[in-house]
Formats: sequence, C-alpha cells, structure tokens
Amino acid sequence: MKGMPYSIRLMLAQMAGNNKEASRVVDECFVTMTKKFLAIAHEYDSVDLPLVIATMQIAASAMMPILSDSGRELVENLVSHTHTITVDLSEMRRQASQNNEEEER
Repeated sequence: MKGMPYSIRLMLAQMAGNNKEASRVVDECFVTMTKKFLAIAHEYDSVDLPLVIATMQIAASAMMPILSDSGRELVENLVSHTHTITVDLSEMRRQASQNNEEEER
C-alpha cells in the first residue's frame, strides 16, 4: 500500500476502525513530508530561514481555499492534534554542511 496516497490510506484505516493504523499513516506522512520540506529549506542560506518559513506559511494559507470543506476540516484537525514534530538537528547540520561543501567545489 506504499504507493497509495496518504489520504486514501488514512480514510481506509478510519473506515476499518483501525485507529492505530490511521495514526501510523499520519506519522509516516508527517515524517516524509517534513524531510522534504527541510530539504527545500537547506537549499537556502541559513540567514534566509525566516524568509523560507514565511514563504511556506503563505503558500499553505494560499492553498486552503482550494480544499473542500472536509479537506479544511482534516487540516484543522491534524494541526490542532499535532503538538510537536521532532527534527534531528545533528542530521540537519550535517546536511547543511554537506550542501555548503558541495557549493564551495
């Protein structure tokens, strides 16, 4: 089921009454997407991080109107129930250092 969209996997787990699987799907999604968003952030100099974050927030806000009511409800539910996302700072620094070394070559 890995190739199936997260939303479909989440819906199927919820329809089956499998809350553990639903939570696992959300966790997997957040981990995967967070890594991708951090990779994008690493493409910029660290002094530009406020601009990167502002751009991500503005883009997210701009996309909200295109969601259906149930999509917006899902976003609000996920955001209100997510208290932390852990970022491995040593890995983040390693990747940033690696990117800087590649740019210097």
